[in-house]
Amino acid sequence: MSCTTQKGRIEMEKQNIEEPAQVKDETVVSTTESEPEKVEETVDEITSLQEEIKSLKAQARKWEERAKENKDAKPQLDKLMEDMKNIQSENEEVKQQLTQYQKEIERTELLNRVANETGLPTAVLSAMKADNEEELLNVANIVKQSIPLYPKDVHDGSQHVNIKMTRAEISKIRNPREREKAILENLIKE
Repeated sequence: MSCTTQKGRIEMEKQNIEEPAQVKDETVVSTTESEPEKVEETVDEITSLQEEIKSLKAQARKWEERAKENKDAKPQLDKLMEDMKNIQSENEEVKQQLTQYQKEIERTELLNRVANETGLPTAVLSAMKADNEEELLNVANIVKQSIPLYPKDVHDGSQHVNIKMTRAEISKIRNPREREKAILENLIKE
């Protein structure tokens, strides 16, 4: 028994010795083969990082130069921005004035149309507060009906006043100024 056990023990020790040696050899071989690849990859990574650093430094220098150039342009930019604000405010003022002028022109055109239709002077119509043509026509017709502007014959106490033009004749006058003049010449004087 002791012989068998000794033999078994020796064989086991041989196996134990041989197996770790094989494992060690494989490990050594595998690390030896992969080390150059890892070193190569690391070198490639370092090289690409160095190139990227150079590129970033070049870009940084380029932007620094641009910043220096723009430093001198800042006062000019500030002045241009201020000028632009002034121009914008002037533009707003001009727009407001233009809107006001357009409203005045529209009102004058409205007064002239109603004056042509009703025969009333534009001076009388301009005193009316109506905003659109329909309202202005209504008010003008009320005024026209309530005040006899064009009498045929007028007796001024003891004097008899002769009227040169009738109401229909004055209404036919197209020019507003001439029509107003004719109205004033033919009004009742109290």
